[in-house]
Amino acid sequence: MTLFWDSKWRWSVTLANSWFIGVKVNSAQMDSWMIWFCHCPAERFMRRAFWEALTAQVKSGLESWICVGDFNDVYEQNEKLGGRPITEKHNHFLRSFMFEMGVLDLGYHGNPFTWCNKRGGNANIQERLDRAIVSSLWRTTFEQAGVLHLSSATSYHIPIQIKLSFDLSSKARLFRFLEIWTRDITCRDMVETAWRSADTRDRPASIRYKLHSTAIALRQWNKNVFCFCQTRIDELEAKIQWLQSLEPSKDILAEERNTQWELNEWRKRTEILWRQKSRELWLSAGDKNTKFFHTATIANRRKIVIPALKDGHGIWRESREEIGDLLTKEFIKLF
Repeated sequence: MTLFWDSKWRWSVTLANSWFIGVKVNSAQMDSWMIWFCHCPAERFMRRAFWEALTAQVKSGLESWICVGDFNDVYEQNEKLGGRPITEKHNHFLRSFMFEMGVLDLGYHGNPFTWCNKRGGNANIQERLDRAIVSSLWRTTFEQAGVLHLSSATSYHIPIQIKLSFDLSSKARLFRFLEIWTRDITCRDMVETAWRSADTRDRPASIRYKLHSTAIALRQWNKNVFCFCQTRIDELEAKIQWLQSLEPSKDILAEERNTQWELNEWRKRTEILWRQKSRELWLSAGDKNTKFFHTATIANRRKIVIPALKDGHGIWRESREEIGDLLTKEFIKLF
């Protein structure tokens, strides 16, 4: 394998052989992370050694990483078209690696298959052999990252492009009542005040207007009370460390207990918030899986966006304006 990169990137190659190229990416704006460029050997008898070596390298490196390349394996049957079906005898190295490491497939946009044997008729086989796999920390760091499947006229494999940020300009979001609001004693009073203040001296306001006014008030109240959960958690953790450094006394121990209770409450609020946003309601909120819920939320966001579309000339359109214009033109053609 060969790797080229722009000089503006602060990359350092940590490992290079016929299977992997490991690169450490350093940045002044964020923590360092790893990229593993991979090529799993086509020979079946060598694949187990490849996956064992990859697992060992990833485990010994940084927590934030991405593996990208040709893994010569499919995750499930819908990633293969033609040829023999996948059976239980299949080694499932890719699936085992993802399960053991607890990682995410970055997904793709474009043609679902990245390899084709270029044969005709019933002999044609297509598979998704090339992909990007990321750790949960990398996924939450690069929330807008994605993969584009490009086109190739000659190679059996198509090139894939990793984009760290698509043009995903935010749109107005629907109002949703958050479960964590009910844990604050001021929530009820705030709702009652907003509901009553919508009325005028002449006549009561409509239900629709009351709901709209209360939603606006809740958003503002949420911004002031709950938008700084992590900041408050950091402050409380620092306060506990300071209290524990003092000479213990009855007042100090009581203050530490109260601070610990408040810290647990803010952690609980954060967990419930991400649990509701992730929509993974099958997992109990009491299991302290804030990191899992956060990652699930980012994964769900990726499923509901269109980062790129190919027009009739085979050109990828990536900006919000270009995608909107393309969808409008294609819709008009139908009617």
